[in-house]
Amino acid sequence: MKRLSFILSFVVCICVANTNDVFAQKREFQQFTGKVINLKGEPVRNVSIYIPGADRSTSSDINGGFSIEAKHKETLHFSHIGMKDVLLQLNKDFPSELFVRMEPDTFQIHNIFIRKKQVIKVKPEDMPEQTFINVIINNPDFPGGLSGLDEFIKKNIQYPEEAFQAGEEGQVTVEFTIDVNGYVSDAKVTKSVSASLDKEALRIIESMPRWKPGMQLGRPVAVCMSVPINFVIEQDYQVID
Repeated sequence: MKRLSFILSFVVCICVANTNDVFAQKREFQQFTGKVINLKGEPVRNVSIYIPGADRSTSSDINGGFSIEAKHKETLHFSHIGMKDVLLQLNKDFPSELFVRMEPDTFQIHNIFIRKKQVIKVKPEDMPEQTFINVIINNPDFPGGLSGLDEFIKKNIQYPEEAFQAGEEGQVTVEFTIDVNGYVSDAKVTKSVSASLDKEALRIIESMPRWKPGMQLGRPVAVCMSVPINFVIEQDYQVID
């Protein structure tokens, strides 16, 4: 009888201990709330918010607000297309009114080379050795893909004659935004070579056709992008008598 009482007491102790463990684990979690904004202080909706290594996640609402159950010192990961990711370590003493500020992230999609051949006539003994230039182009997000972008740029861009005569060459970088409707907006030169080359690079970017807009959680979003356009004068030597 004593043995049975001991066994029952032992089982009860185990059950109580397990129950306390469950309650203790639940007490570790608390509700954290906050708001996601951009550099202008405007709310950012549809931000993916999750805890790395855990299956707990949420997203910001139309007002940028969010709420998630998490533990003290866990890290929240905020991700949104066209913006830099943000990591935030949680503090149990500050569970509410978390303000997360996200910065725009410029996505460079392409390197484009615009070449114009310069004919140089020299004697046979002055003919330079052949050189070869390898051009590596990264695949961009453009209607028709990389070949479509190359075809559009090279078909429509012109090497400004005044720049060619002056021997001006180099890389002009144009930064722009693809808005929620897929149109180019806010184009500006962020890396300049000369007035005429800058103007032509800006013109061709602003004349690009409509893109398929970026998507975040199934919704179109504006995305900041940049395209480096390389103007190159190729020298073509021809032998003269």
